Amino acid sequence: MNLKKIYSTFWTLSGSMLEYYDYMLFSYMMPTFAPILFPSLDRSKSLLFGYALIFASSILRPLGAFLMGYVGDVIGRKQGLMLSILLISIASLGMGLVPSYASIGVWSIYIVFVFRILQAMSAGGDLNGSAIFLIEHLGKRPGFASGIAWASTVLGMVLASLANYIAVQYEPNGWRYAFIIGASIGFIGMMMRTYIVEGDGFKKKPRENCSPKSIYPYLSVIGIGAGIGGMYYYTMVFSFAHLRSLNNWDSSMVLWQTVCFFIYGVSVVASGFISDHLNMKRMMKFFGILIICMAFPCWIFLPKYSILSTVITVTLLGMFVGPSHNLTFNLFPPRFRYRSISICYGIGTSIIGGATLYACTRLVNYNILFPPFWMILCASLGCLGVIFADKSPKIEYIEDEG
Repeated sequence: MNLKKIYSTFWTLSGSMLEYYDYMLFSYMMPTFAPILFPSLDRSKSLLFGYALIFASSILRPLGAFLMGYVGDVIGRKQGLMLSILLISIASLGMGLVPSYASIGVWSIYIVFVFRILQAMSAGGDLNGSAIFLIEHLGKRPGFASGIAWASTVLGMVLASLANYIAVQYEPNGWRYAFIIGASIGFIGMMMRTYIVEGDGFKKKPRENCSPKSIYPYLSVIGIGAGIGGMYYYTMVFSFAHLRSLNNWDSSMVLWQTVCFFIYGVSVVASGFISDHLNMKRMMKFFGILIICMAFPCWIFLPKYSILSTVITVTLLGMFVGPSHNLTFNLFPPRFRYRSISICYGIGTSIIGGATLYACTRLVNYNILFPPFWMILCASLGCLGVIFADKSPKIEYIEDEG
């Protein structure tokens, strides 16, 4: 790999890390942020309203996926990735500087909502775009590239979780510093992305350079997006918020959440690497079924055996997620790949993933066994996405002809 490719790979991964630091910080900080955003409500109701805000803003994620996906396909991957990190940096800076509820009343909620929409739109364009860019550079080991792409976003989530832990020690303004620092670094990442170069995979020509006529590739990405989005928010956000509520909002749970991100990051890289040597689709189905089987036991034992339960669910999730970028990558030709994957993934994750926190937080009070049913639904959607990928037509490229 030449120096230009190394530089491009580094700043693509770094940009994704910074972007997902900014994006996920809002969700992780909601237990701290919600009482400030909704001061007239008690803590449980303010948290529920905060999760409703996250769900409402996520509905526009596919719009950002279309905008940045179109730019990435027609103009270039670099331009799409630069646009996404610019938007999320502006949004995070705005969140850090937004006036308090005490100063401007309900307008503070509206302003935060607008900035959260910008964050959701940005994430809709960067998550899949960065992975596509990386796989087009590291085409000989696409599964490993998929795992590394996921790991870069996980590292951003680790930093966001760590920032959340530090910020809760410095209430009421610690959260502002976390957003402002993330935005500042994001602007630096955007400038560095101006020098990245397109990968060879972007230049490959299929025999028929058109969008797939089969519906299965689109259904596959929607299912995988819904499954991963829902399982992620359930495992990495809701479960830990629930544990904190059981332990009187003990901040040590935030530190354990950060440790679990490292476990998740190792799992996605290991799974991606293994998928280059085994059947990728069978692997994902296998771990999807394991998640379904372990949903109830892990939930039931969560209060008493929190470490064991969270390690099992986090590891199984990482093993399912690791190869997924490579799976969706192969469903579309280069000139339609960025927008098709981003839009479909955004639809799945915005509907199911965006609803997870609100649905589980609201309904767990009515039925303590509701959350594992939701986890089973999400894992089933992910497995269904893999099955649809099996039914998708194979794309043949001109270079592949003997």
